[in-house]
Amino acid sequence: MMKPFSVGIIHAFFICVHGFGRKMRPLMEEHGLTGPQFGALKILKNRGAMSPTELSNYLSVTPGNITGIIDRLKKLKYVERRRLSSDRRVLKLAITSEGEKKLSDLLPVWETKIEEIFKEVPLERQEEFLRTLLEIQERLHLNPGSHFEKEAEK
Repeated sequence: MMKPFSVGIIHAFFICVHGFGRKMRPLMEEHGLTGPQFGALKILKNRGAMSPTELSNYLSVTPGNITGIIDRLKKLKYVERRRLSSDRRVLKLAITSEGEKKLSDLLPVWETKIEEIFKEVPLERQEEFLRTLLEIQERLHLNPGSHFEKEAEK
């Protein structure tokens, strides 16, 4: 029995995601970060301070994983934990000036590597691919999609 076409799409998508991670790993290591740490910095820079739970949702990692990611970024002085003065129980994570500097150094190189990966794919197909992914995000009720859509328009 032949599997549905959508199963093949998901399989190919996962292969691409893992391949992308492998391709970017040396760049991240060169800058002393992991992919999730870079993602956390990027999200905190673009979205502002947020709770660990919010950040774990954006990164699609468990709350346990976000603790390790944040602990390592805090040790590097790239993020800080802030308590709200109005409610000391509420913890927010924020990118520091050191974190912003690291991100500004790494982002252009990261974007260039992405452009290299996509350079042979016609722009119209890239646009259609982005629209399709955003539609799937919508169907999965994934809130962070609007962040990535705005970023793609830059």
